[in-house]
Amino acid sequence: MRALAALAATVFAVAACGPPPSGVVVGHEYDAPETKPKKVCSTTGTGAKKRTTCQNTSVYKPAEWELTLRAGDGTTEVDVSQAAYEACAEGETYPACTEGAS
Repeated sequence: MRALAALAATVFAVAACGPPPSGVVVGHEYDAPETKPKKVCSTTGTGAKKRTTCQNTSVYKPAEWELTLRAGDGTTEVDVSQAAYEACAEGETYPACTEGAS
């Protein structure tokens, strides 16, 4: 019975992934990298010996490239590499437009 349940879970997981997205490129979106300050605090001890220590740090978010694809009646957004973003012009078909892009 466990083997059957494991097989069913595997089949469901693979089916949920589905084929990679494809469609006609109808838009581009670029989010520049950014670094934001962040304060991190920790508390130790209890009662009169309770002590809170804070430290300033930063959080880095790398650049992101995204294509908007039209497939059928809807659109979907796909995260892509910088090379794919630059290789695919509006009106071209993704992922075919990425062939040869590194």
